[in-house]
Amino acid sequence: MYKKLLMWLLCVLQAWVLLAQNVEKYHGLIDKAELLIVDGNEGAALALYQEAFKENFGHFSKDYYNALLCACKTKADAQCINYATQLVKRGVQISFFSKPQLQYLVTLQDLSTLYKETETRFDKSLQDTIALMIKEDQQYRVDNIAVQDLIYKADEINYARIVRIFEKYEYPTELLIGTSTFQGGRRIATRNDFDVLITHQLKNGHCELMDYLTQALRKGLLNPEVFVTHATYCLDDEHRLGYFNRNQEIYYQMDSLIFTGDPAMEPYVNQTRKQYYLCTIEELKKKVHFAYDKSKEPLYSLHCNYAITYRELNGNDLNKNIEELKEKNPSTILYKTLKSNEPYFW
Repeated sequence: MYKKLLMWLLCVLQAWVLLAQNVEKYHGLIDKAELLIVDGNEGAALALYQEAFKENFGHFSKDYYNALLCACKTKADAQCINYATQLVKRGVQISFFSKPQLQYLVTLQDLSTLYKETETRFDKSLQDTIALMIKEDQQYRVDNIAVQDLIYKADEINYARIVRIFEKYEYPTELLIGTSTFQGGRRIATRNDFDVLITHQLKNGHCELMDYLTQALRKGLLNPEVFVTHATYCLDDEHRLGYFNRNQEIYYQMDSLIFTGDPAMEPYVNQTRKQYYLCTIEELKKKVHFAYDKSKEPLYSLHCNYAITYRELNGNDLNKNIEELKEKNPSTILYKTLKSNEPYFW
């Protein structure tokens, strides 16, 4: 009996290790594909996306969107229709495909027909539960001390619901609840309503939820870019994913000054980032300058969210603000001085 149990445990462990390796491979391929996009080589990027999507788990709308753009650019007809179908399966609205850069797809496929022929398998009960939770979460969340007790009560109720959802679904993926969008449905969002709910719980000190999130990350259910936003509240201060904190900030604009971190920190930070399938700081910088360059309209949606910050001055004393920043982050260095205090990046 004990021998059979040991064999079963070994099989489970082997399957877990294999899945983790597949997830790591997937994110590595996605990272390389995005760097090829930065270099203007969409054909080679598309080949890597095709290889990445062979890994056996759900994948992410953001990646399918970037792959679709590459397919349109290189006129890869079959991939255009395939990746558009994957986005439809995840609930992306038909208006999303009205972008000029996606018009090649429209010449290949009648989108109304594509929507009729593509089946979605959303969990309506789960969607309704999350919608109710976000409604209750937001109902009293205003700057009014008088309703703080009501906020705490709603958070307590939602905490129990969140744990039940994790225990049943591990993490609500896009195939279960759909893809969130913003800017009137024109861009794919990084986080969804469930992530907003989790953020409030983590702010309340429920860092035990990070165990669920870490498991979801390892199984390919949670996007590392979303994991970053949650890790901000619970990782140790030394456990940095960027130069300035546990988020992945590498550029910090204050008034007309942009700060970054000492390059000597990169090997240390990269070790931590690698644990969570995040690209290196050097690669992240390349993506930031490509994706958030204000001289051109951003087309691709690369994995570099939460890497830049624009902060208003706390008071009017710039020097005092700089001192406070450097006190918390001794390795801070000046990256660029602007002619105005307008945001340098998108």
